[in-house]
Amino acid sequence: MKHKKYRWTALLLAAAMTLGCVGVAYAGAENGTAAAQANVSGMEKEETVYVLSKADGSVNQIIVSDHLKNPEGAASIPDSSSLSDIENVKGEETFTTQGGEMVWAANGGDIYYQGTSDKELPLDMHVKYTLDGREIAPEELAGKSGKVTMRFDYVNKQKVTVAVDGKQMEVSVPFVVMTGLVLEGDHFKNVTVENGKVLDDGDRYIVTGMALPGWKESLELTGEEIEIPEYVEITADVTDFSLTASVSVALSNILDELDLADIDDIGDLTDSLNDLSQASTALVEGTEQLYDGVSELAEKSGTLTSGIDKLNQGSRELKDGSRSLAAGTGELASGMKDLSSNMSGLTDGLKDAAAGGNALQQGCSQLTEGARELSNGVAAAQAGLQSLSEGMDTAYGSLTQTIAANEKVLEGLKAVYAQMPSEDIQTMIGTLEQTIAGQKQIAASLKPGNQGLKDGVLALQSGGRELADGAAALQEGIGRVSVGVGDLQNGLNQAYAGSQALNDGAQKLYQGSAEASQGAAALQQGSSQLNAGIGALKDGSGALIEGIGQLKEGALTLRDGMAQFDEEGIRKLVDAFDGDLQGLVEHFKAMQKAAEAYNNYSGLRDGMAGSVKFIYKTDEIGE
Repeated sequence: MKHKKYRWTALLLAAAMTLGCVGVAYAGAENGTAAAQANVSGMEKEETVYVLSKADGSVNQIIVSDHLKNPEGAASIPDSSSLSDIENVKGEETFTTQGGEMVWAANGGDIYYQGTSDKELPLDMHVKYTLDGREIAPEELAGKSGKVTMRFDYVNKQKVTVAVDGKQMEVSVPFVVMTGLVLEGDHFKNVTVENGKVLDDGDRYIVTGMALPGWKESLELTGEEIEIPEYVEITADVTDFSLTASVSVALSNILDELDLADIDDIGDLTDSLNDLSQASTALVEGTEQLYDGVSELAEKSGTLTSGIDKLNQGSRELKDGSRSLAAGTGELASGMKDLSSNMSGLTDGLKDAAAGGNALQQGCSQLTEGARELSNGVAAAQAGLQSLSEGMDTAYGSLTQTIAANEKVLEGLKAVYAQMPSEDIQTMIGTLEQTIAGQKQIAASLKPGNQGLKDGVLALQSGGRELADGAAALQEGIGRVSVGVGDLQNGLNQAYAGSQALNDGAQKLYQGSAEASQGAAALQQGSSQLNAGIGALKDGSGALIEGIGQLKEGALTLRDGMAQFDEEGIRKLVDAFDGDLQGLVEHFKAMQKAAEAYNNYSGLRDGMAGSVKFIYKTDEIGE
């Protein structure tokens, strides 16, 4: 890569790598009343805007994280924000809205919250990919081989008009953008970068690039004597292309430490910029402390990997268990469907049985009454037969006596007829003989009938007694049956009601088992994703242990960049202004004021200190 004439920009890159460790800007007093400023005295709002982008740089989502610092322990913190879906991420404190402004119930502590935004960004990033000299869509580049170029272009859209020494000047907010990405050595060779640096550790390439979008326009530099980078371009020979996410950090407050008062010559400007260099050198010492911290993190990462191994194993067991659960709940759902169907038949049968039990109970009651009437009737018949038998005995005796008397009368008539034959007497004798014959015939039939009747009465008496005993037993048995039928009826009614409840429960259980089956299937799918994700986390933790060591190399590169600032670079910049040192200083002052004015993205309460940085993350390709 050719050397840049504008070597002083290395200082800005070094400062940018500190990710906002420099001072914060304050909202101007002219933006609010003294009362408003008093309410936020000493408070500060640090804002980080995360821009989640597609691989080509187009925006998917903007998430904003805000930290409201409360050094004096105020009970409440006034705030202003245009964010949606605001959520407290480190506590339970809430906010209220008063007159369109927010007030957090801080209870003496800091507030950390986040939200989303669709507000236009001050800085756009566009990423273009070419394969063997031809532009290609990022999704089509995955798996391809050849010479690949990735170009990151940055467009600064945030312009501010400021007053400098009585002059109105329009300049861009002086954003400094640093982009970093890691290229695996198995896929990338011969890696170069324009407007950046490449570190090769033997296994991977760590590429960092820096751009100052809008600076050239703000400084009104039209020639090429001094080159100010506004893009980062990476070229490499690639096999089976894939790319992890790239990360770009944009800061606007890099000029805060620059003292531009009383600049009379190049020496004064050099001294001022050297002061900035010294301040940045102190930040390098901070990176060494950072390295010590990440070294400890590297040691702990071994424990992390071990824990992830156990989590990975557990997730596999969860996956297997959820698969069995899904199968079991599927069988349960099927069985409950059959149970629900059969319960309808059981319910109908119990309903019929309950109705039959009711009819049986009524029949038993009627049978008991009939047995009682039959027993009474047998007793009455027995008494009647006894009376009839006695009457027949009396009739037979009377008839026998009548026959005897008639025979004596017949003998007398015959004696008279012998003495005095007469047709009338003869007729009387004939009639009487016929009468006696009829009476004898009646007597002859009455005697055995009466005996049969007596035998029948005896049999009826015996049968009546047996019938009475049987009727009594029947009545007692029917009473027991009636009680049993009543219990049966109650039981059947309860069984019917229970069957209906069981049927309803079976229906709900079937529905629940179906939902459980679906839930188990979702759990199985989720556990599969968890297992895959944990596997990726395990692999990533290994890469983390290896990648942590690269931070030290980055810190050393940062230290090397500090040494590249010299008076020659400043002289070239002054020459670009045709020796007009004051004009150069005015432009720097204008840019400095523009940076001071841009201290928030989503909103800031008047009088409150604020700072903002932007972090752009692109999607992976082919990972």
